[in-house]
Amino acid sequence: MEDPGRAHYARAMQFYHRYHADWVTDDLNSAIEAGQLAIQSTPLGHVDMAARCSDLATMFSERYQEKEIPEDITEAIKLASDAVAAAPPGYSYRPAFLNNLGLYFGMRYDQLEELDDLNQAIANTNLAIALASTRIRTNLTIGTVSPHILSEDRPSPGMIRADRMLSDQLSWANV
Repeated sequence: MEDPGRAHYARAMQFYHRYHADWVTDDLNSAIEAGQLAIQSTPLGHVDMAARCSDLATMFSERYQEKEIPEDITEAIKLASDAVAAAPPGYSYRPAFLNNLGLYFGMRYDQLEELDDLNQAIANTNLAIALASTRIRTNLTIGTVSPHILSEDRPSPGMIRADRMLSDQLSWANV
């Protein structure tokens, strides 16, 4: 698939990295502008759309933390929601996208004290935990841990502790 947004995205990331090196707000503003062009010129359904939305959401949230412009945190929430929507089921970064969305709702709750923002922060964070925990449990089951642990006739104490920790997280997340 052709990717007309690729050059804009690369430029956005260059400005963003320079912002983190020098902390010059103009670089963050330029990163946001280039990131917006990248999103606008990336075809719907493109494999990189979710990551680009997530990265741009992060840029807006950082500018919000620096300048406290309310529209920036609202835009971060919109873009993080777009990232979650663009990420197909099973996408490895989907839990991170949900976690970021929860963080941004929490940031807006701190500003506006709207109960719905707090509820959204909790719900998205819980879903991120549940998805990440399920993924970890799946990886443990299919053997991405040390082969000697899986080759034993009975589970090792470490495997039992890991399973209990995951079960506790899943019950805490109400899933």
